[in-house]
Amino acid sequence: ALEPWLKRVVEQILEQTPEPHPHVELVCLPGVPDLRMDEVLMRQALGNLVQNAIEAMPAGGHLVLTAGVRPPLGRRREVDLKVSDTGAGIPKARLDKIFLPFYTTKSKGTGLGLALVHKIVLLHNGKIEVESREDKGTTFRIYLPIT
Repeated sequence: ALEPWLKRVVEQILEQTPEPHPHVELVCLPGVPDLRMDEVLMRQALGNLVQNAIEAMPAGGHLVLTAGVRPPLGRRREVDLKVSDTGAGIPKARLDKIFLPFYTTKSKGTGLGLALVHKIVLLHNGKIEVESREDKGTTFRIYLPIT
């Protein structure tokens, strides 16, 4: 099932993260089916988004993971996975570059994190979108097809 899986991903990241930890909320809406996915790759993708969210909130903050079903688009049905933080946000000028390989704003970043997340989502025939407001936070949404 999706909920315990999501919980494990978050717990694994938090174990490797120094305090203060953000307040974490996990919301699994009713009716979310199990996904056919490569669990190792997807854990890597989601773990990366969670890690980024936590790093964007060095003083602690609020991290919300939501799993729901997107309203159907024609015949395509999708699960909507959302990772939201109350961190620093991403400047508008950088938003369209964040999925490019080797693009990073971190002093020790390789710039491969989000490029890899993007690739993994595409491999699953999904889509990833980002919304961000500076000083308000960032939300990543992953849409994965229900087979």
